Amino acid sequence: MAAPSFTRHLTNLLVIVGFAAILLPGCAPTAAPARADFARWRAEVILNAFQHAGLGITEWRYANKDADDGFAVTMVVETKRFRLARENIGGTILAFQNERDQLWMYEYYVRLGETNPAYASWLWTRGNVIVQIDRALAPERAREFQRVLNQMK
Repeated sequence: MAAPSFTRHLTNLLVIVGFAAILLPGCAPTAAPARADFARWRAEVILNAFQHAGLGITEWRYANKDADDGFAVTMVVETKRFRLARENIGGTILAFQNERDQLWMYEYYVRLGETNPAYASWLWTRGNVIVQIDRALAPERAREFQRVLNQMK
């Protein structure tokens, strides 16, 4: 009687381990190889373009794992947080090493805004970069950021 019970438990354990091996790798972002044409923008270059266009960025800083909450800084090559003093609104520029992490983060921001409108954001991508700005920014001002990002060469 003990042997069938042991066999059943062992079989159940192997099935669980098998499912975990199949499902878990897809649950978290991982470093996947980048496409050859996956543009290598730096957050600093995007920030400089916004500043050069006179979009009102008065403060900025690098984000880091110690000072910032959230896990985005663990997946990106470079992160810049900025503030628009006129509107007292913040934004973030995230530069990624691979498309999988970028897509995961983009979808995260979309879901966050759908779940709780207080966290809704303007989101744009360009190559390996996501620009995220608080949705409280007026649409016409948001379009200025989008225009500068889209015109970058």
